[in-house]
This record gives sequence, structure tokens and C-alpha cells, in this order.
Amino acid sequence: MRRLLALSLTVIIVVTAWWFVNLTPVAPDKVTGVEFVITKRQSIDQIGESLIKSGLIRSPLAFKIAVYLLRLSPKIQAGYFF
Repeated sequence: MRRLLALSLTVIIVVTAWWFVNLTPVAPDKVTGVEFVITKRQSIDQIGESLIKSGLIRSPLAFKIAVYLLRLSPKIQAGYFF
């Protein structure tokens, strides 16, 4: 029983640490004047991959999870962002 509790706590700590590390902003001094485009019918996966390639996020998986948990998918609109 103690092993299961210890394992559960370890998993919770590791997942929480991963979550917060991947949701911290990318250094603002390294990302300046980046133009970002979201096209119509672009999936959340594609947007996450584009954001990581542009250096705007740390993890496309964390982005996808955040979009899902915060129910942001319907609010993401196509357009040019600077």
C-alpha cells in the first residue's frame, strides 16, 4: 500500500513539474517581432507544431492539453498575429 502511495505521489509530482515547466513563457527577449499565421481549418495539432517551430511555446502537447482543458478550441480564430 505504501509503495502505491509513493508511486502515485511521484507520478503527480513529475506530471505537475512537467506541466509548469512547459507552460512557462518562452524568454521574451528571444522572441521579438514574430509573425504567426493560423489558417482556416488548421487543427490544434498543426497550430501547436507551428507555434513550437516559431519558438513561441515550449511544448505542442502542453498547448494541446491546455486548449482542451480550458475549452479554447472554438475561440481560436484564423488570422495573422504579430
